[in-house]
Amino acid sequence: MADDKDGHDPAIGRYYLIQLLRLACAGVVLIGGMVMTGRIAAPEWLGGIVLVAGAVGFFTLPNRLARRWRTPES
Repeated sequence: MADDKDGHDPAIGRYYLIQLLRLACAGVVLIGGMVMTGRIAAPEWLGGIVLVAGAVGFFTLPNRLARRWRTPES
């Protein structure tokens, strides 16, 4: 493991950040769905945009972060 001088592994923080990002994107999808069904007062088209943006973020952002943090091959 790659511990820093405090004995903390940065991979643990990165893992939890990715999980938090997934949870936030899932929440955005739920809000978009609630707008589209009329449970939240907003235009339906806005709910569709929010729903799609949350879904795209859910599937792409964690992978982009993981790729950015990948250890370079030496």
